[in-house]
Amino acid sequence: MQVQAAQSDIAAAQARIQLIASLQQIARRKIADRQGPILHLTAALQTMARRPPALAIAQPGSIEDIVHVRLLLADTLPVIQARTAGLRADLDKQTQLRTDAERAIAALGASQKLLAQRQRELASLEQTAIRKSQRLAEQAADEQQRALGLGEEARDAADRMQSAEDAGDIRARLERLAGPDMRPAGAGDAMPASGRASRYRLPTPGRVETGYGEVSPAGVRSRGLTVAPQPGADIVAPAAGTIVYAKPFRSYGQVVIIDHGGGWTTTLTGLASIAVRAGQHVAQGDAIGSGGASRNARVTAELRHGNRPIDIVAMAQAG
Repeated sequence: MQVQAAQSDIAAAQARIQLIASLQQIARRKIADRQGPILHLTAALQTMARRPPALAIAQPGSIEDIVHVRLLLADTLPVIQARTAGLRADLDKQTQLRTDAERAIAALGASQKLLAQRQRELASLEQTAIRKSQRLAEQAADEQQRALGLGEEARDAADRMQSAEDAGDIRARLERLAGPDMRPAGAGDAMPASGRASRYRLPTPGRVETGYGEVSPAGVRSRGLTVAPQPGADIVAPAAGTIVYAKPFRSYGQVVIIDHGGGWTTTLTGLASIAVRAGQHVAQGDAIGSGGASRNARVTAELRHGNRPIDIVAMAQAG
């Protein structure tokens, strides 16, 4: 609104200046028209005034001319005075118009300065509004990211709660299991050809670190059972079968794979040493190696039927 008012003042000042210029032009023409006769009369009087008096007396008819001129001046003087007064009034009006023009020009300059100042203030306000808008947009984006993060944390918390519940149930079921039975293999220890396990044991006693189906901090779901055995404890075959693999593998340490028949296999990883070889038949409870001497040693057992991981706890309880 202030900028528009300043622009309106500038437009009005410019119109006022144009009007004054037009009035000045009209006044100049009037002054020129009135100055003409007076200038001619003044020139004639100056010419007569420069004639010597003796010459006027010596020339015939000069006295009559002088009398005639005096009479003419007596009649013309009021007209000259009136025209001089009108000319003086026109000159005063011209002076007033010049003064008005100067005031209008000064007002125009002031309005232009005010307009420039208002435009600078408006530009400053606009930049401030833009920066504020940008800050608000950044804050909104941060809040959105924070909301997304909180949503992810909420989902992770829900998953952890569910995993904790599942892990608690698994541990409770594992606590009811007996340790490995170190006895000679019998005829009933092998898995039947139908693929149904008659009995399945843990490979070693110890604290259960990760149960079947638990999710690690890295987001990986466990497909087996990880136990912390006593340092140097024996690792035994959970069920009878044939050794199909017995050697180190990448970062898994010593690895033993037992084929129980019927598509059933057990993979044991994290052993410190191996006491069997590929092709060897083992009975349930036979020692196949040992755990590490450190208390940080971990042994993982993974039971599969075909390519599908099986819950060891459920299998052992079913047996």
